[in-house]
Amino acid sequence: MRKLVVAFIFLILGFVGQAQELNCTITIDASQTGQPNLQIFKSLESQLKEFVNTTTWTDKSFKTQERIDCNMSFIISKMDGENFTASMQIQASRPVYASTYDSPIYNYNDRQANFKYREFEPFNFNINSYDSN
Repeated sequence: MRKLVVAFIFLILGFVGQAQELNCTITIDASQTGQPNLQIFKSLESQLKEFVNTTTWTDKSFKTQERIDCNMSFIISKMDGENFTASMQIQASRPVYASTYDSPIYNYNDRQANFKYREFEPFNFNINSYDSN
């Protein structure tokens, strides 16, 4: 999960000076795990969506159409208790001022996005320290 938080921080730091809130779509593909109960992956996906899209990353206010659009895709290949082995793809784009175009600004692929996740444990963001999930 630490790599996931680091990726989020890099995503946010990539927009320093032009930082905006996010409009993020998150997908989790856990078909490679062979787990019959996919509820934990649905919980992870919904918690991540809520965390990324509702966290205020800046002290500025932006309209919905001004938010940075991003897509995060996780392909989870292995689950061992609370430990997940996955790969992660992040793509971001932002609207071009006074147009209907989006401009790609970030593309990142992490083939070793391994993390720990406890279902229903809240995500906490603190810029100054690493707390938990």
